[in-house]
Amino acid sequence: GRLEKKYDDKGVLLFDDYAHHPTEVQSVLETLKKVYYTKRLIAVFEPHQISRLKLFVDEFSKAFSIADEVIITKTFIGREVLKDLKPLDISILKNKVGDKLVNIEEFDDVVKYILSAISGNEVIVVLGAGYSYKLTAQLNEALLLR
Repeated sequence: GRLEKKYDDKGVLLFDDYAHHPTEVQSVLETLKKVYYTKRLIAVFEPHQISRLKLFVDEFSKAFSIADEVIITKTFIGREVLKDLKPLDISILKNKVGDKLVNIEEFDDVVKYILSAISGNEVIVVLGAGYSYKLTAQLNEALLLR
């Protein structure tokens, strides 16, 4: 679905969005940055198909540069025809976006990382069209328990 607020408490907001194309990602991040301009924007992105990330590396870099921090999770392979496609070397994205981009494959580790990274002035948005909704649910639960 479109941008859905899942959690809003103790200065932290959590949103979920189905965006997986760079123009969608960019518009979601721009919207959140505009509305919550005083907060640190953390974008968590589950790449949807390796080929798309490779194809749009410049566009994704531009979109991700809007966020204050970007976490790239493992790729949702889905219907990828070329199953043997080499994953995008994340360092290519990192070189373009900078140190604010980190690659954390597993959802459990993403949750741990975010819990340790938040101070109470963050907007977290989980973007993706694969299993990212599961990550949002995990994050929501972890935030409720903190």
